[in-house]
Amino acid sequence: MSPRRLRAPAVDGELLADPSLDQAPSLLRVNAARLHAWDTMIQGVPACELRRQARAAVLAAAGLADQSALGSDQTPWVVTGHQPELFHPGVWVKNFAVGSIARRAGGFGLHIIVDNDLPKAAALRVPSLSPDGRLQLLSVPFDRALPETPYEDWTIADQALFRNFDSRVLKTLGGLVAQPIIGSFWPRVLNQVSAPFRPGRRFSAARHELEQSWGLNLAQVFLSDLCETPPFLRFATHLLAHADPFRRIHNAALDHHRRANHIRSRNHPVPDLATQDGWIETPFWTWTAANPRRRPLFVRPEGSKLHLQASAQPPFATLDLHPDSNATQAIAQLTDLAQSGRRIRTRALTTTMFARLFLGDLFIHGIGGAKYDELGDVIIAEFFELPPPAFLVLSQTLWLGLDDFPGADSALAKIQAELRDLTFNPDRHIPHGVDPN
Repeated sequence: MSPRRLRAPAVDGELLADPSLDQAPSLLRVNAARLHAWDTMIQGVPACELRRQARAAVLAAAGLADQSALGSDQTPWVVTGHQPELFHPGVWVKNFAVGSIARRAGGFGLHIIVDNDLPKAAALRVPSLSPDGRLQLLSVPFDRALPETPYEDWTIADQALFRNFDSRVLKTLGGLVAQPIIGSFWPRVLNQVSAPFRPGRRFSAARHELEQSWGLNLAQVFLSDLCETPPFLRFATHLLAHADPFRRIHNAALDHHRRANHIRSRNHPVPDLATQDGWIETPFWTWTAANPRRRPLFVRPEGSKLHLQASAQPPFATLDLHPDSNATQAIAQLTDLAQSGRRIRTRALTTTMFARLFLGDLFIHGIGGAKYDELGDVIIAEFFELPPPAFLVLSQTLWLGLDDFPGADSALAKIQAELRDLTFNPDRHIPHGVDPN
């Protein structure tokens, strides 16, 4: 494992591309040739055939089923993905790169909306001027609380607050930013009548419309929809049926990753997969529509059966599945579970593993995803016995174009001096009369 040294660009307009963008066509060709010839059996189906099935499922989910030629081996696929949150340029640049690379290769561009993740905020930080003329960041909410609920099951609690979000952002900005994008974006959010106040669905549809108005035509698919298709479920059953070897490979790769990156925390970048009383933790989350709290999915093999359990809860299902079986019956059982409201979703590493192996010929990561997938590369090589397909890393910095504010540098220098003094002379900052012990 060779860690990449990736840093977000510090200069306005600067782009990070690793490797360089001019290498994208050759990465596409090499990855495609390797993946199209991949014949490892995935629970009864050759991997190359499962790729074709997975692509067809994406086209159907994206409303492009009549363009079946897009799913052929001859069509290059360029893929990226992100949570359905309010985008910033470092994330958004990936979509434009996907569109450009796919167009030049005569291929297909896809954005996977990762709506099984937890939202990070129900607000936006907005620059504003304080009464005394200082620049500050204020938090402007679009919902009154941040639920511990994945995006796909998050419904806005305060619809009035959501509806007037744009006017409150504009008022907070106070004219600091010329032509803020919220003015054209938020009406698109509110017009998404097919997504009744689910922010992830509305944000994604509005972003997609805005991109199309700028000439960017990417297909997009929600991960929650993709995770309930038969090709994805076959991939999932393969990992579930081989849960213990996957766990051992995952944990060994994670240990190596921590040592290579000098990481001491046992929870970073992800925790080890655990075992307890014969139950094996898998790289999936599970929850129900009625109780949308994510829990790790555990399995316990018993002959030709595989029991399923959310951590710290009773078993909820038994599959007809073992390592050498054709997973057709297990896929039908998982489909029935999904229809009853049971969610089985990927974690971060498993999301990009499926996208890189069974959908795309080139995947484009941001900096955070790229660091995760250094670990993913090792797992792919060991578990699937396949040289991992190369991926591209992109990030860009764009500034808002705010005026310089006198005293900003001196204020930062003063804060840095105070932080240093707190670190090395904490006794100076203890209030009088307080016992430091």
